[in-house]
Amino acid sequence: MKKIYLTLLSLLAFALTACNDFLDVRPKGEKVENEQFETAKGFEDAIYGVYGSMTDKALYGMDMVWGIPEILGQNLRCGATGMDHLARYKYTDDSDLKGRFSKMWTNAYKTIGYANNVLQNLDKKDPAEFPLYKAYRGEMLGVRAMMHFDLLRLFAPTDPSKRGIPYVKTFNFSVKPFYTVGQCLEFILDDLTEAEGLLKEMETMAYPRDNDQYERFCRWRESHINYYAVQALLARVYWYMGNNGKAAEYAEKVIKSNLFPLVDVTEVQNRIAGVLSPKETIFGLYSQQ
Repeated sequence: MKKIYLTLLSLLAFALTACNDFLDVRPKGEKVENEQFETAKGFEDAIYGVYGSMTDKALYGMDMVWGIPEILGQNLRCGATGMDHLARYKYTDDSDLKGRFSKMWTNAYKTIGYANNVLQNLDKKDPAEFPLYKAYRGEMLGVRAMMHFDLLRLFAPTDPSKRGIPYVKTFNFSVKPFYTVGQCLEFILDDLTEAEGLLKEMETMAYPRDNDQYERFCRWRESHINYYAVQALLARVYWYMGNNGKAAEYAEKVIKSNLFPLVDVTEVQNRIAGVLSPKETIFGLYSQQ
């Protein structure tokens, strides 16, 4: 009996040790995230990661820009069977299409989650300790609004009283409620309006572009959600809502900045596909793919 008792004690001691080691995993993971957001570089790396996730093939790398909308709009034609079903709006006739829609939805909310993670960690910091705090927050609010706006356009009706999509403002694992289309549009406007105010104070865009004079994060502003990109988004959202007066107001702000001159015909003819135009691009994503 003594031997059995001692053996049980040994097993219990081992189990408790193993349990403690297992329980230590989560705090270590949290420590890594805390360290990530201790410095400006950590925040900037996370923000670059958000933009990188937006270039996914299911998002702005293809399907959210031309891979699906341009075929639905009859602007592109593709002989593949799945694309023919898409062009004829026969969504249920092709299992691959369902998978593509699902990936677009899922990956968009992943990106929104990444942006919300940055925003939640910014909320824990003293803005005075980060010179570009307003830029970080403004850009991530802009990303959140842009992603929700495109999801709303693609997955919801236009009637403001109808069910829209979940508008996610937190980074956690709770199930998020669906809001009406009208509520979602108000959330989008709120995020963009705050982003506009934050980015106005630090915007460095000029024409011609001169990136060498700025610190790393302030270079190539056309590859970030910038002050003018937010105004252009506001123009799009108001136009979508049928408020043509506000849409024109914000479009004029971008045009009258004189920072985005139109390219002439020879430049268009010689333009390599996939290049962000140093003239016309208000906001574009960079991807080697």
